[in-house]
Amino acid sequence: MYKINIIRSDSVYKNILKTPLNDRDSIFTKEILVPFKKKFEVQQIPIHNDAKQTMSAIQFLDAFQKSPKDLRMSDQMSIQYLNNDFWSNCEKYLKVAIDQFANYSISSQVSNYHFTVLLGDSQKPLMYLNKNRGGDGGIPGYIMIYLVPSTSTINSMKSLIAHEVNHNMRYQYIDWDGGSLIELIIAEGLAETM
Repeated sequence: MYKINIIRSDSVYKNILKTPLNDRDSIFTKEILVPFKKKFEVQQIPIHNDAKQTMSAIQFLDAFQKSPKDLRMSDQMSIQYLNNDFWSNCEKYLKVAIDQFANYSISSQVSNYHFTVLLGDSQKPLMYLNKNRGGDGGIPGYIMIYLVPSTSTINSMKSLIAHEVNHNMRYQYIDWDGGSLIELIIAEGLAETM
């Protein structure tokens, strides 16, 4: 049996909007990144700025997301999409996707899943190229979705979660090779068929 730990980014974003710019990264790190610390360790990305590393987790995520320092009151409209029904549906979609594997005798080796949705930035090329939605489910037990909330992207959550759960299950059974081209082609092809 497994447990799903939903990290409600809407609450974090609302808190960040009330916080001075200089304190925003620390709140984001504590509330969002710390639960995903092991994911970033596997990817060799520190969650805190480290002089030895070229990039921190926030800098990595800034390729997709609205950076905590860039959040404005006008982003409240996007945050409102991440309401109770949204999170309830996400949990339901996660359970359905994970249980679908069990129907084929592929059991989850993970007992604790961490899940969140980050506000995507429509001005970022990676979000634009992916129709304002994307995700990272390649480290077992951890799934992050990047989303520019709209009716269209909210309606794509079921398939987006299924795609990322496919990656998550796959890498419970095979070792991630760091992202070779052949592995990316196989992994993405399999996830798209889910």
